[in-house]
Amino acid sequence: MMHSVRFLLAALLAAPMLVPSSVVASAAPADLTAEFFRLCDLAAPELLTAGRDTPFYAEAYAVRALCVAHDVTENATYLASARAWADRMVELQKTMIPAGAYYMNYGRKPGAGSGSWNVADSASIAMGVLAVAVRAEEPAARSRYLGSVRAFADLVLANWIGPHGGVRNGHWAAFQDEWWCSTSNFGSLLFLLQQETPAPRDLQVALAAIDWLNRLDLMTAGPMTIAEKGATIPFYILEAYSAAWPHLPPGSERQRRAMAQLDRALAWADGHRAGAKGSPAFDYTTLPGLKVGGLPFHLLVAARTFPERAALVTAADEEFRYIAHLLATHPNPSRPHIAPIHLRSMPQMAIFTMFSLAERVAPGAVYRTSQPDSASR
Repeated sequence: MMHSVRFLLAALLAAPMLVPSSVVASAAPADLTAEFFRLCDLAAPELLTAGRDTPFYAEAYAVRALCVAHDVTENATYLASARAWADRMVELQKTMIPAGAYYMNYGRKPGAGSGSWNVADSASIAMGVLAVAVRAEEPAARSRYLGSVRAFADLVLANWIGPHGGVRNGHWAAFQDEWWCSTSNFGSLLFLLQQETPAPRDLQVALAAIDWLNRLDLMTAGPMTIAEKGATIPFYILEAYSAAWPHLPPGSERQRRAMAQLDRALAWADGHRAGAKGSPAFDYTTLPGLKVGGLPFHLLVAARTFPERAALVTAADEEFRYIAHLLATHPNPSRPHIAPIHLRSMPQMAIFTMFSLAERVAPGAVYRTSQPDSASR
């Protein structure tokens, strides 16, 4: 799928992309635009339904996609659903221990002083709240959402930054050292938060996270190795790089190493999933394969950031159409994470595909900032 990996070693494009709050035109082919809004129309009411069992980190990607759908259409329903979700995250956060933590819809519950709680999934939740914050027109609402994200970021900064630049995963018994997923997700959050409320330490820690990831062997990193987790590892590691590109000077050693890691991740993906070209090396419909729906997002960000973008966009479109076929025709209703009829419990493959399609429909809108004069994408 990704024969175009060779293009990724070229220089960065310098031009930023700003996404206005007014209606923007879709950049995607008609069928992919239709698929994006089909998924958004299914997801919006799901976020208003009580008793969902989907982890909130996954729902956060749906929220970020719905925010983009609102940018494109100004349909108030999309933003209302996203805001209702963010309001719930903020309310649940108020009684979490430690203060500033997000409830993940599993593990440690609000008010509990013990139990598993992790930085990685909570950072994804924070990015969902931040996406709502930058679209909140009322100063009080924007301040409340940003304050929630700041409280989480400060909690992690005070407790779980490791000695080598990586980020530990909070109260996670499985592993107490710096870890690839918590490092990637929290680093991504800090880059995005830096665009909104610049803080020198945020940027320092985010860049140190990139340095830590630049030293990582993607093929052997554990726990939860690439052999076990499949597309999960490249998806999350590229979260940090996709958010970091504007902060890595072209030609710098940090950028060179980051581009080499991007190249390795995409080369791995090229060899381990076939998309529309044939049978994948692993089953897309099992848990190790679900995050494959999010990989086109990083292809598209690279296409927007680097020259020779056409081949990467074509590769992403091939993957979109293959996944859309799976979502429409998958015959096994016992796997609700890919249920084709509707988004019962917000199946993850649909969520991550919707997130990637948001970048295809409105390039740069996922990383939108409320600061129109800043150097955001």
